[in-house]
Amino acid sequence: MIAVAYLVAGVAAVWHTVDQLALLRWARAARRRTVEPEPGLPSPAPFVVVQLPLYNEPQVVERLLDAVARLDYPAGRWAVQVLDDSTDHTPDLVEAWIARHGRVPVSHVRRRHRDGFKAGALSAGLALLPQADYVAILDADFVVPVDFLRRCVARFAPDVAVVQGAWGHLNPDENLFTIAGSVMMDNHFQLEQAGRQASGSFLAFNGTAGVISVAAIRAVGGWRSDTLTEDFDLSLRLQLAGWRVRYDPSIVVPAEVPASPAAMRLQQHRWMRGVAQNSRRFLSRLAGSRLRLRTRLHLASQVFETGTFAAVGAVVLLSPLVAWRVGAGAIPAWVGWNLPLLVAFAGLLPVYLFSLRPRIPSPGLRVWRYLQFLLVSASLAIHNALAVAAGWTGRPAGFERTPKAGGGGGTPMPDESAGRRPRRATRTLEAILGVLVGASILIIGVSNPSLVGYLWPSLGWVAGTVLLLARQAAGLPRATSPRHGPTTAGLDIPSHH
Repeated sequence: MIAVAYLVAGVAAVWHTVDQLALLRWARAARRRTVEPEPGLPSPAPFVVVQLPLYNEPQVVERLLDAVARLDYPAGRWAVQVLDDSTDHTPDLVEAWIARHGRVPVSHVRRRHRDGFKAGALSAGLALLPQADYVAILDADFVVPVDFLRRCVARFAPDVAVVQGAWGHLNPDENLFTIAGSVMMDNHFQLEQAGRQASGSFLAFNGTAGVISVAAIRAVGGWRSDTLTEDFDLSLRLQLAGWRVRYDPSIVVPAEVPASPAAMRLQQHRWMRGVAQNSRRFLSRLAGSRLRLRTRLHLASQVFETGTFAAVGAVVLLSPLVAWRVGAGAIPAWVGWNLPLLVAFAGLLPVYLFSLRPRIPSPGLRVWRYLQFLLVSASLAIHNALAVAAGWTGRPAGFERTPKAGGGGGTPMPDESAGRRPRRATRTLEAILGVLVGASILIIGVSNPSLVGYLWPSLGWVAGTVLLLARQAAGLPRATSPRHGPTTAGLDIPSHH
């Protein structure tokens, strides 16, 4: 049973790699296609509300507002809503900015209670502007380009519910965490989103850097706040109802990559648990749908992608037990190496070389970035596996924002209105499991060094964890000089007279 569980977990990782390689074929074809001419805005221009959901964002809120103020869209046909649930001095910064820029159509929306978190704020804002045709959503750390609204709105069609842009990076090379995070995001936008669109599969609205049809939101019942990934939930409901999500990789909106272990873990926990919640919710609907087989297979891989992280976490935990049983002669040696998992990791190399190429021309540097990404991912194996398991149970959890620091660094701020700290039990269990794995490695290494090779999954987790803890203790020294991307310094921002 131990051997079977160990190999099944490895095969689950292979399934993810097979899906990624299938998407690679479609993404390559999409990249070779001729660039389509830029469509123009319809006349009259649809009314767009730009929603900026905030919660304690003093480091980045003025940069966000400066960028939004520069948006080029017909006067009188757009408005900005600052959906501000902050409990710190962020509202004071917003009010001061509005006083300085009176010509920008900005309203500052404050709620008494943070009901529904981000989804609740988005719903409350839409209720205040019933005339809106489209809603553009931007998280606090995004720096939107001037032509964002024009280009997104021009790409809508009667059956299109969402136009999603790609995420760029303001600080991709700041340290090991931003390197890994930017690699992960590049894979999603350069390969997964492009490949799914080219193959006719379901795409994801990523919660920000996109524009949504208000009519489509209302047609499927509005935003739902009973999941940590309200964007993925809405994406699935829209497309199962016959709407399309359109992705345009040429519309790039730079954003901040989490630059500390705590920030990355918060973000990963929310994403892993939220997507797992939705996989549990939509399983029966996917099984009973009349979608073509290829679409259903890609969608199943997308919905259950978090299962890959659970599988890798299971391998890390089982590795010492398998090594011990191999030494006792109860399990064949070939099982101990878990060849399916090795094949899965090796098979992903061409995938990441492709997704990183637009940003990193050097093949050698791309390979190095992929290895750095694997190391950080290994350190999150148990953490992410526990988040996925919690999501599969369906238990509710408080929403914890990813802290932003205006370009990097920063310390996570507690989510005061989330009630109980939902991750306390997860952190405790992760620590206990980590101690058990570490002790098992030590015991096996001392008692029978010939078995150490079979511990490679657990050793990868230990190496990643130790390195990240050392980086954190050293104050997060920069790996290379950061590339900050676009800023708003020196730009002509409308002012109040």
